[in-house]
Amino acid sequence: YPSLEGIQEFKVITHGFTGEHGGAVGAIVQVATKSGTNRFHGTLFEFVRNDIFDARNYFDSPTDPIPPLRLNQYGGTVGGPIRSEKTFFFLTYEGQRVRRSVTNTFTVPTESMRRGDFSGLATIYDPLSTAVDGQRAGFQGNRIPANLIDPVAQAFLANIPLPNRPGTAQNLVSSEKEVTDMDQFNARFDHHFSAEDTFFARYSIFN
Repeated sequence: YPSLEGIQEFKVITHGFTGEHGGAVGAIVQVATKSGTNRFHGTLFEFVRNDIFDARNYFDSPTDPIPPLRLNQYGGTVGGPIRSEKTFFFLTYEGQRVRRSVTNTFTVPTESMRRGDFSGLATIYDPLSTAVDGQRAGFQGNRIPANLIDPVAQAFLANIPLPNRPGTAQNLVSSEKEVTDMDQFNARFDHHFSAEDTFFARYSIFN
């Protein structure tokens, strides 16, 4: 994804693909990057988001502070002639730094479920019982005996946090920290041999 400041034009093709696109399906986006001109020119930009400016997430606790957010997207371009009317350069850089806490809701087993206690919920059937008329027997009191709970499942459940909200659905709210660092650099060089013959090369780095 080239920096927006480095895009000259783009075209979206949705049907009628020519042979150069092979067996493409869906849509094709063609992007032409900017080239230098006979005059030096450049741009600088920055886009900022911060929890100071943001409203509270609907799922966040109304008593807790708004989860932190620091988002900076910045960069610049510079272009011009290497040899007037003949050779040109155009450079772009874009960086992004994101530090934020993302609030998500999950459904996790309650403490009683982890012990095999599903009382008050839909019937849990014993897979080891003999089927009668196509129906197996339900566990007494809808509780799975401890000796039938797989130790692998118990070890797995030990790594899943307990609910922090009531109920059996959407009962865990978590705000995990997300860190994103992105840098991209594009360099384009154009040379005009004549009005009919031109050449360009572009080198891109995205990290």
